[in-house]
Amino acid sequence: MTSIIERFKKYKMYILGFLFLILLVLISSFYLGGKGNIAEFSREYREKSTDKITTVSESAAVSFEEDLQKTYEGDRDFAAALNEHVTNNPWYSEIPIEKEEYVIVYDFEHVSFRIRLKGQESSYTDEMKDLYTESALKDIENLGISGFDHYIKYTP
Repeated sequence: MTSIIERFKKYKMYILGFLFLILLVLISSFYLGGKGNIAEFSREYREKSTDKITTVSESAAVSFEEDLQKTYEGDRDFAAALNEHVTNNPWYSEIPIEKEEYVIVYDFEHVSFRIRLKGQESSYTDEMKDLYTESALKDIENLGISGFDHYIKYTP
């Protein structure tokens, strides 16, 4: 039979680790719990939180409503402009046109169609550029559009 001292030597690290953990728990509970218990802290917090009720000032509420009204008017104006554009350009709902070699979109800033060839410009021969551009232009014409501006971009 092994003596208690031999067992202690064998499990010395485990016992010391356990004692260290207990010491750590005791120190942290004294440090964190030094201001009272949790129930007391909870009661104090509830009392403090109900002492002051924050409200929005009347001027802030009016400002918010004015901002909301401006947003509503801006949204309404945008919707009206978009409806007018779609009415005048029924082809708009048909774009973007996506093909394996290119994508066609309408660019409002340039007031023209952008044909974006997929890949770097250096990866296309002149014949390929002409072929894909011609195909894209036919796709645009098939939407019922004639006499349109366009430009070419490349996607790396």
